[in-house]
Order: sequence, then C-alpha cells, then structure tokens
Amino acid sequence: MMIIGRIFDVMKCRKPEDNLSWDDWAAAIDVSKKVFNRMLKGQKTLPSKLIEQIISDCPGVSARWLITGEGNMLSGFAERDAVMGRDSSAALREELAAAHEAIALLKSQLADRDQTIALLERTDPDA
Repeated sequence: MMIIGRIFDVMKCRKPEDNLSWDDWAAAIDVSKKVFNRMLKGQKTLPSKLIEQIISDCPGVSARWLITGEGNMLSGFAERDAVMGRDSSAALREELAAAHEAIALLKSQLADRDQTIALLERTDPDA
C-alpha cells in the first residue's frame, strides 16, 4: 500500500473527538484545498511537512508504519522511539542499572553507619 492509502487509513480510524479533517491538514501545511486534493489523488508529491503534521496530530500512529508501511498502524513507545532514533528498552536497562548501583551504594553506606555505631557503642562508656 502506498503512503496515500495509509493516510486514508489514519483518517478512517480517527475518533470524532480528535477533530481532525482534511481541511485542517491542508491549512497546517499551508496549501489550498485544491492542491491538497491533488496530493491525495497522487497527482502531486506529498510534502514531508504533511507527514510530520499527521504524526504530531496522531501520536498513537506509528511513524514507521506511516512512512514505510512496515509494522503496525498503532504504535507503542518502542516503535515510535525506533523511528526517532531512540531505543526505549536500552534506556530502561540503563535506568535499571543506575538504580541497582544506587541501591548498592546505599547498602554500603548503611553498613558503614552500622559499623560506626557499633564502634561508638563499644568505646562510649555511657552507651
């Protein structure tokens, strides 16, 4: 399926509360309705600005699917991240590793504190 067909699929799946219309997208990319209709008929090239506008207006739509036709129409964060050059699973692994390091540091600090308390209790006659 060509990108035009995928754009039509996006419009078919929109919800009434989304308030998206063909006219809105034509205005957003600063072209007349006539020129926009020619784009949708494949008579004129689609500008990248239109694709960016659709992705902006429809955050649940996979940019990868819209541009290439690969994957699913509706995306999760991982698909969107892949198109934008990020890897959410790698970021999560990094955050998890950092959290484990912070926990290890806190455990070490608690152990040092416990040793200091024990030492003070042995040397302080009033304790």
